[in-house]
Amino acid sequence: MRRDFNMNRILLIFTLFFVVSFLHGEVRTITLSNAIEIALLNNLQIKQMEQELKIAQAQYDQSFADFALPDVSASASAVFNDPSLVDRNKIISPNLSNMYVPYPVTTTPGGGSTNGWVTVPTYVPVGVSTNQTVWFDNYSLSFNVTKPIFAGFRLWNGMEIRRVNLDLSKQKLEDKKREIEQTISTAFYRLFLLKESAKLAQETDRSLKERLNYTSANYKAGLVPQYDLLRAEVQLKNNQPNLIRTSNEYEAAKIDFLNQLRLTNTEVEFIGNFFDATNVVLSNTEREYIVKRALSNDINLKSMDINIEVLKLTKAINSGLRYPTVSAFFNYKFDYALYNRGDVNRTIVPSWNVGLQATMAIDDWLPSSKTSKMIEESEENIKKAEYARSQMVDSITLQIDRLLMQLEEAKQNIASQSEAVRLAKLGYDLANERYRYGTSSSLEVSDALLSLNQAELNYLQAVFSYYSSTLQLKKMIGE
Repeated sequence: MRRDFNMNRILLIFTLFFVVSFLHGEVRTITLSNAIEIALLNNLQIKQMEQELKIAQAQYDQSFADFALPDVSASASAVFNDPSLVDRNKIISPNLSNMYVPYPVTTTPGGGSTNGWVTVPTYVPVGVSTNQTVWFDNYSLSFNVTKPIFAGFRLWNGMEIRRVNLDLSKQKLEDKKREIEQTISTAFYRLFLLKESAKLAQETDRSLKERLNYTSANYKAGLVPQYDLLRAEVQLKNNQPNLIRTSNEYEAAKIDFLNQLRLTNTEVEFIGNFFDATNVVLSNTEREYIVKRALSNDINLKSMDINIEVLKLTKAINSGLRYPTVSAFFNYKFDYALYNRGDVNRTIVPSWNVGLQATMAIDDWLPSSKTSKMIEESEENIKKAEYARSQMVDSITLQIDRLLMQLEEAKQNIASQSEAVRLAKLGYDLANERYRYGTSSSLEVSDALLSLNQAELNYLQAVFSYYSSTLQLKKMIGE
């Protein structure tokens, strides 16, 4: 049993070691949707903008509380006076007390007593009393409620400024997410573009090696001159820098892409097909629709619109300084004092008051006042912002027109380059066949190979250009 226990422990340790080693060396696969999810989750700009959104929400809540809720406060005090002050405020007055003194009387017949002493009430001065109005120790507790009823709409307009800033923060966050989706999607398919370019370089290298071997065999057999052999060797050597460059470009782009995702593991396999990029289409390609959607979704234009709205609200706030401010107040207080005048002992005395207060600045109506100049400044800033907005609209419209032209050009290039690849492939096959039968030179084969490579590269670039332009348009119109 002891041996079985040790064997089980050994097997368990070996299994854990194998699993850990396997997981550590596991190749991670990433699709486009995975890449976008990881980028949105790890992007620091997104995290910062989420915090900015929370800050904007807190600022709006502050403005709402300032607008809707009254100011409620409580205060307590304990004041101790100078004893000499207390003595100086004492009022001394005479005091009469009820006393009974013996008094001789003569009874009449039929009275209630015969002859003796009866008690008769009388008042005699016996001393003085003190009427105190100031005490050494004084205590009070009060509650105050104050609420502006009308303040020239300044509180409302201030809350509106915070609301539009909150809306802008939400829109900026959504726009940043769309921007990241566009950036990651473009970079993702750029990886496949570079991978396809590297594959073309590898296929060219393989073709050049095959032709070198074939030419070398024919040279040894005396079928071709040495010039053909040297030319085949030179072409193979000339392709080596392109082979290395395309491979390095792909690896560099892969590292850069993983850095965008904030991933450190470079053992990643990307799942996808470069030619799937041609499946990405716009829901509507009409220029008027795209321009309208782009103008309504552009974050810079939204920022300008909100800036203009804030300037108008600021002008309204400044104008509100000319109107009266009406506030209501209510106070409730407890004092440790005499409840009624003439009382001797102090007690807790409640009291309250309620009222309205209105204040208005007269000088703000003067044309040369600070308020008038602030309103004038707001009006000029609004005009300036509207001019800038018109310029931005023209810029966005021009950008849309350029992208639509690029998109149409990319579509035409895809069709033409696809046909060019087909023809170049046919020409290369024919040149190879003729070269094998000795009816053409190696120069014709080389030219045919270069034409095929260039046609394939042009086709790949046309597909990527179409995809990039489509993504940029989709981002601009909010798809």
